[in-house]
Amino acid sequence: MDKLYTWALALILVGVILMAFGIVTRAQRKMLEGDLERFDAVVTKLKPVTKRHNYGDAVTLYAEYTVGEKLIEGYFYTSLPSKMFPYRPGDSIVIKLDPMHPTVFMIEDMENDPELERQYKSAPLVIGMGAAVLVIGVVLLILHIMK
Repeated sequence: MDKLYTWALALILVGVILMAFGIVTRAQRKMLEGDLERFDAVVTKLKPVTKRHNYGDAVTLYAEYTVGEKLIEGYFYTSLPSKMFPYRPGDSIVIKLDPMHPTVFMIEDMENDPELERQYKSAPLVIGMGAAVLVIGVVLLILHIMK
């Protein structure tokens, strides 16, 4: 396989992944703006973001809580490494959520976490970087095709 073709496909893939990560982070943040209500919850599982499946990686935290009369298992998505994440399955936590989007929540103790705020604020930059890498990959693919 031609190196130019390989680089093009790799850059396209990286660009798409970066853009998806930024879009998901930004969308979650939008769901957690405005009037949020407090709920008691119990952590049910930590799901690693990567394939290594250990708590040294970034994790998505899942928890169960009741909104109205309905038991819901929602999630808190973040790229924070688990070493900054002190919660484990079975722990009780206080969460905040928008009842219109009851499956996405914010952990109250982490609401003003500077690292988490940095992650949310950098989402547009990550989307832009992903778009730039994607464009470079597409240009390389076009150059490969035109050979």
